[in-house]
Amino acid sequence: MASSKTSRLMLPAWVTICTVGVLALVAGCKTGTVLGSLKSGQVADVHYRRLGCFSSMDRVLAFSRGEGGQMSVKVAAAQDRSRGSLPARQRPVSEEEVAGIDRELEHARTTRETGCTTSKEIDVAVSDGVRELRRAHLVDASCRGPEALYDLLREGTAGVPANRVLQRTALARRR
Repeated sequence: MASSKTSRLMLPAWVTICTVGVLALVAGCKTGTVLGSLKSGQVADVHYRRLGCFSSMDRVLAFSRGEGGQMSVKVAAAQDRSRGSLPARQRPVSEEEVAGIDRELEHARTTRETGCTTSKEIDVAVSDGVRELRRAHLVDASCRGPEALYDLLREGTAGVPANRVLQRTALARRR
């Protein structure tokens, strides 16, 4: 009798653990890391849209980790109403920048709308070059939080220094 009572009590816990495990497998990544968990040969395509009262941005980025472990980003060419044609570019991404972008994605995943008029929509699709492994649609309308992607997209334009992402990442660590 005691054993059947024990197994009845354990069944809901086992079902819960199994369900959480399946959901984690479907999600395909640890909470809080998207870029940091990329393996060699995998690509994270990020569609970043930012809409505010006086400006907007719509860009596509592709992050990949090479054989040596170095992360790089390719920013697709785009048309911008205020700045005209923006050329495609590619550059390496430091681990500090990767951590800053992952913090921004985690913030967007967990934040709720606060009535801010500026919003960011971020679509992330991770693939291994053959098939899509996971996908997420994130919205941040909180007017606070990390701005690593925005800084990366603006670097070298309109007087924004190329190392702005590193400066903000270092500042966030000190807080």
